[in-house]
Amino acid sequence: MKTVELSADERKRIRKVLEQEFESYRLYQLLIGSEGYIDQQPYMKAFCEGIDQAVSRLPAREKHLIMERYLNNESDYITDIDMYTCRMNPSISARTYGLYRDRAIFKLAMYLKINIGIKGVDHMVYGDRQGRCGE
Repeated sequence: MKTVELSADERKRIRKVLEQEFESYRLYQLLIGSEGYIDQQPYMKAFCEGIDQAVSRLPAREKHLIMERYLNNESDYITDIDMYTCRMNPSISARTYGLYRDRAIFKLAMYLKINIGIKGVDHMVYGDRQGRCGE
């Protein structure tokens, strides 16, 4: 696979796209099994299973980071600072945390074939086809 160098702005854009996916994941996890969303159950289950499968492919530290920071039902109350000082064992520096987070998020975008809005990367992932968030 081709190595990709991303700017800070591109990494931030990818993180924002994936954070929206993670927010949908947490919402769907709450709604799966509830009576008011019977018609959407198959879609929500497939969506969550896809993310679960992609996360399971990550290395242990990256998987832990994503699960705790973004997929946990308490994620709205967990900050990056809380993650690298308290929830990573052993604790790590902010810089190392940022590297782990950005690497894990980029891998997930690739695994999930999400259109991240970066032309070279999007084309590398799925060629001329539309991505999951494609227009």
